[in-house]
Amino acid sequence: MDNYCPDIGADEVCSAGPFTQFTIRGTGGIETEHSDARWYFQGLNTLVLKDYDNEPSKKSGAVEIDIRNGYQVKLQIELTNSNHGKDFKEDHWGGWGTNDTDGVLSKGELTTTVLMKGGDKLSIDIDDKWGGTTKFYLKVQGNSIVSSDELVNDQVKITLLGVWAEGGATDNGGNTDDGTGGDNTDDSTEGDTATDSQDGLGMGTIALLGIAVVGAVILLR
Repeated sequence: MDNYCPDIGADEVCSAGPFTQFTIRGTGGIETEHSDARWYFQGLNTLVLKDYDNEPSKKSGAVEIDIRNGYQVKLQIELTNSNHGKDFKEDHWGGWGTNDTDGVLSKGELTTTVLMKGGDKLSIDIDDKWGGTTKFYLKVQGNSIVSSDELVNDQVKITLLGVWAEGGATDNGGNTDDGTGGDNTDDSTEGDTATDSQDGLGMGTIALLGIAVVGAVILLR
């Protein structure tokens, strides 16, 4: 992935894969008691953006993820502390959910799971410290759900749950299904089928199309 989305000190534009941009702001590292990392990976597929409260010399984390046309991507976004960022949670996190919003598969007090398509975007700048990155912006299935003018002010976890190429799915074994039949048939252009990663698709389709997408551990600094 560092070949696809190289760290060039600006927007990290991707030449291939399910993202056109995967930019993480700040220094990455590992989570330790005295770590200055703005972000780190928890396992292979969860990106953690750190919130530095009461430490003005440190910038909190930020990320921009843009989905490439021809792909659908399932993400879980988790805010980790109900006591932090209350203005954002009250004014912008509430008010939308699974009943009235296409592509929102689940929605809770701190966690949502969304199915994104080409042209969709997630942008988070926890404490508004990085120019050009929106505090919180989420576009799902072509609809701009959230565009926040409030600070998120909370640690955020983003977990990649699945990636599908339109017209066929790729599993961890590298087998591509063209959606024409068989036990594992998946046509990810059909919303019901593509979203069902907890049933028929399962974690096998996370495959990230053979490039271990957010095994982007290497991609990111």
